[in-house]
Amino acid sequence: MKLLFRTKNFRCFPNLEIRDLHQFNLVSGMNGVGKTSLLEAMWIHDGYFNPQLPYKADVVRGLDATRRDEFMWDLFAGFQPDAVIELESQDKSGETKALTIRFEEAGESRVSVVAGTDGKTPHAVAPMNDTESHESTQSLEPRLVFEYQSSSGEVAQAAAYAEADGLRLEYAKGVKAPTSVYLGARHDEGFGTLSDRLGRVAQTKGDQDIVKILRLIEPDLEDLRVYPLAGQPMIFGDVGMRRLVPLPVLATAYGAC
Repeated sequence: MKLLFRTKNFRCFPNLEIRDLHQFNLVSGMNGVGKTSLLEAMWIHDGYFNPQLPYKADVVRGLDATRRDEFMWDLFAGFQPDAVIELESQDKSGETKALTIRFEEAGESRVSVVAGTDGKTPHAVAPMNDTESHESTQSLEPRLVFEYQSSSGEVAQAAAYAEADGLRLEYAKGVKAPTSVYLGARHDEGFGTLSDRLGRVAQTKGDQDIVKILRLIEPDLEDLRVYPLAGQPMIFGDVGMRRLVPLPVLATAYGAC
């Protein structure tokens, strides 16, 4: 049982420390104060060996599409991928468990290319008399690295990264089953449906009425726009940042969550 939990640079929490936790805890607050983000942080901390959990947390929020070049940026406070996320707990026995999450540059991979004299490039073909071989480099996206250490001496590392054909996961080895379960709010309708509805409202110039209503929850909201995200329609919010933010993580990105 956790008595203390700390988080740094996660979602909307530059720094947060909660003490005097008990077996049962009630977390309450207005929309956008960080209730969901706190539960996500604890869940990811307990499942340190499973690098898929942050992606699953986004799916629960309704964000099941991500750009390969901005993979999991929404985990980091202010969308700052050069930061390091720190999640730490202490239980009643005094044992501390710490998880750090950071990006690690993957560099480039060397790829052997076999090209025929006709300019075509067959794959996995050995050089023949009428072909020539050379090497090229292919840039790889940074890996999201999970590093765990406890005061009892347990250490583990896992990683996740995005490729053109999907998510790649490297699970920590020799780790026991998860110790927590996270049940998020259910999304009955996808953001494709919601994007379509917002588009229809915008055609009659009623979208600003929706913005005014949403300002009751997100006071800094200036506008809503629909753009594709990884090939799927997504609603983005303009809250005065240098970039638009996907609606499922809108409050997370600029200080509330």
